[in-house]
Amino acid sequence: MDSRKQQLFWLVICFFLPLSPTLATKVDTLSVFEATEKGKIVFMARGAYNPNISQPDLPSAHYGKCIDVRIQNNTNETFAVKLETGTMLLSKVNKAQNMLITKTTYCNLNPYEKCYGKVFALCAELNKNAPDIYVGYGLGKMATGTLHKLAKTIEHEDAQDLAGQYAVWAVTDKATTKELGEKYEVLEKSQQLLDKSRINFSIYGNRTTRKAPDLTPMPKKAATLEDTVLTSYQVTDSLPSFQTTLQHDTNTEEQRLFIRKNKDKGIRIGEIDQEIEQNEWLLVGAACVLLLLFTALFFRFLR
Repeated sequence: MDSRKQQLFWLVICFFLPLSPTLATKVDTLSVFEATEKGKIVFMARGAYNPNISQPDLPSAHYGKCIDVRIQNNTNETFAVKLETGTMLLSKVNKAQNMLITKTTYCNLNPYEKCYGKVFALCAELNKNAPDIYVGYGLGKMATGTLHKLAKTIEHEDAQDLAGQYAVWAVTDKATTKELGEKYEVLEKSQQLLDKSRINFSIYGNRTTRKAPDLTPMPKKAATLEDTVLTSYQVTDSLPSFQTTLQHDTNTEEQRLFIRKNKDKGIRIGEIDQEIEQNEWLLVGAACVLLLLFTALFFRFLR
C-alpha cells in the first residue's frame, strides 16, 4: 500500500511540474486606457508617413499601418498592453485628422521597457489633412455606436484599405459619392462594410441605383504576427512629434541602469492574442480539475 501511495504522489508531482512555469509566467493584460490611467505607461503616437523618404510598405498616409506608436513601461512590473480596435487617437495639430484604430494590437513590456511599432488605423475627419511624422497624437476615448461597430467589422473583414476608409468617412462625415468620387468598385465594398455593420446609410447618396456594382466578396488574408503584435524597428526619441518630455522623469538608479544597458537593443516583443489568452485560461481550468481529481484519489488511498 505504501508503495502505491508513493507512486501516486510522484505521479501528481510529475504531472503538475511541467505546468508550473506556464501558470507562473502568465502576465496581466491591461488596456491602454487602464495602464495610462494607473500611471503604468507613457503612450505616444505620431503619423507614420514620412514625406522625405520612400515607404513602399505604406500604401497611404490615410490607412494601413499609418500610425507609429511608442509605449514605455514606467514600473518595475511585467505586463502586456492592449491597444483595442475602436480606440480614438486625437491629433495635436488642428489641421490633421483624428485617427481610429482598426486592429487590436498587443505589446509585452518588461520593467522600464519601451516598445515601438506601426499600427492599423483609419482617418476619421474627411476635411482635414492625413497624418505624417510631424503630427503627434494623444490617447482619446473608445469610439461608440455605429463607428465602433464599423471598426469591428473592418477588423473582421481585414478592410485596411480605401474601402474601409470610405466607410469610416461615411459614418464620421456622412460622405457620399459627392465627396468621395465615383470609384464604384471601392464604393460597393464600402457599402458592404456599412451593411454588415447594420448601419443604415447609403454611400451613393440620393442615387436609387448603383453603377456596375462589384459583388465579389472581399478577400481576406491570413493573419500574421505583425498584424497583432508590435514589432521592433529602428527609431529614436529625436524623431518629430516624439520630442516630448516624458512624465515621471525622476528615474531610480535601477531604472537608469536598465535603460543604459538596453538603450541600443531591440525590444523583446511577445505574442499575446485573444485566442491564446482563452487557451491559457482553459489550461488553468483543466489543471485545477485534474488537481482536484488526483487529490481525491490520493486521500482515498490514504484511508
